[in-house]
Amino acid sequence: MFVSLQGCGSTQSTESKTPTLSEPSEEALRYEHLANIASEETERVVYQYLAALSWYEEGFRDRAFFLLRNLNPELLDQQQRLTRQLTLADYHRERGELAVALDLLDRDWVQTELRTSDNDLKSRWAGATAELSLLLGDYGRAFRVYDFALSFADAADREELRNGLWKSLTLTDTLPRAPFASSETAGWVALAQINNQSTGIVTDQYLSYLLWQDRFYNHPAMLNPPPSFTLLEQIATGDRPRVAILLPLSGDLAAAGNAILDGYMAARASSYQPGNTEPADPLAPFEIEIFDTNANNITSIVRQLNSKEFDLVIGPLDRTLVATYVEIMPDIPTLALNSLPEELDLSEKPVLGLSLNVEQEAEQAAIRALQEGHQSAIALVPDSEWGYRAGEAFTDLWIAEGGNLATFARYGDSTTHADLLEQNLHVDESVSRKNALQSNLGRALEFTPRRRQDVDALFLAASPSQARQLKPMLAFFFAEDIPVYSTSSIYSGFPDPKADRDLDGIEFSTMPWILDNQNELRNNISNQTGASATALRMQALGIDSFYLSQRLIQLHEAPDTLYRGVLGKLSKESQGNNLERMQVWAKFIGGNARPVNN
Repeated sequence: MFVSLQGCGSTQSTESKTPTLSEPSEEALRYEHLANIASEETERVVYQYLAALSWYEEGFRDRAFFLLRNLNPELLDQQQRLTRQLTLADYHRERGELAVALDLLDRDWVQTELRTSDNDLKSRWAGATAELSLLLGDYGRAFRVYDFALSFADAADREELRNGLWKSLTLTDTLPRAPFASSETAGWVALAQINNQSTGIVTDQYLSYLLWQDRFYNHPAMLNPPPSFTLLEQIATGDRPRVAILLPLSGDLAAAGNAILDGYMAARASSYQPGNTEPADPLAPFEIEIFDTNANNITSIVRQLNSKEFDLVIGPLDRTLVATYVEIMPDIPTLALNSLPEELDLSEKPVLGLSLNVEQEAEQAAIRALQEGHQSAIALVPDSEWGYRAGEAFTDLWIAEGGNLATFARYGDSTTHADLLEQNLHVDESVSRKNALQSNLGRALEFTPRRRQDVDALFLAASPSQARQLKPMLAFFFAEDIPVYSTSSIYSGFPDPKADRDLDGIEFSTMPWILDNQNELRNNISNQTGASATALRMQALGIDSFYLSQRLIQLHEAPDTLYRGVLGKLSKESQGNNLERMQVWAKFIGGNARPVNN
């Protein structure tokens, strides 16, 4: 039977299936007794192996691991050796040591012996390898392994394999090309190509789906399509909605509110052909009413929403207003433009939250560093509420996934930057040791200070100007070789190679919109309104809110839905009603922000 390691497309470890510990069974104890009295080494090793499997099944993972790790695998038969390796990999996966687990499954001897093993072991290996690849962000590898497994799997195992194959296809940025191992895989890839049209017109996507059905009329997805496609017809055959937009158009948040509205209206205008009064997109809003949440009480606005026949609400933006709105909101599908309160149970309400908060970006920095094999990090953040949130989010995920946090440091006035880095890189300790040694010997020594050697990554939350002060100091303190990961705040969104040359080597996540200087819609908005770095991001939020509004039912009800927009990949979090935002990765090279492998 196919055995899968449960997981998602990040490095976050999943809930262990470890049974509740109780007294060990007589079987495990009996095998250990037989191992102790065995006269032959081979017999002793086999009994140790059987005892370990019993311990593992009963939840005594550490005891099982100790036995399996220390026995001689050469005295086991082929099936036993492979089962031992799969069990060891599962043990490390449960502890969050994903790269170690995958390495155990990728050993050359494992690949060789799998060729002549039975399909059950091949399926177990494929399930474990594909899930670990998903968790480590290698979606192409996951796809290839699922495709391989589908080519020989029993009928009972195929549904789970198909789910995994589809997940890998929805997450990858580059769809694979033939040849494929399984005869049904080409149909899944063609369906994924349609799925990637999520930024376009819904009715066009639905037409493509109908053509796919004609072409792949006997494909398994005809009987059991992905949930997002089950809802596609319902969306595509709906009416043009009446939309209420709730934004702060005056007051302290007016700049952000107006930038969002600029993006939304630009996206709406692009749905019309020049000179036409009817939109090319049959689902473009047919009537829009805008409410200034700074000039109107949110309770009053909700009363108006109830009295009119709106089909969709976009907003509010302010976090406090969002919290108030969701408690009194009408039964109207809503895309709130901030995070929804975690303490409220909103599972029965038609609302999703979309936020540009720094926490998600900091978590993605932790995931990226872990995926690239780093284990010990310094978190360096500004001494501000924003910086603390970024640092806490990075730290929480980093530690939860087994990373070691060497230092959490906050920086303030620029005059303290050098002292702060010198202390946290332990260069000052190196100098102190030199001075003490010179004093003891009574003579000067040739000496090159050294930084601490227990750190292999640095998380830096900073604005462009802050980063330009901090990054060169790393070289001064002998830390230029430490990889630096950051958030989108480190890049203004406008190329400035001369000023940003000091940032070379820093990796950061950002919106595709920020890197796309040739985007016609972006340039049109900028020419009309002017754009700061903050305005660029708010405009992107407005653009995606226009297209997302047509797909709220998919995102809310179909867990496989992934929208690819100017903000990045958006999908509903596994817990709650907030949307998860997966940005693209870039790196400063020669002072320019360049896309890197994602």
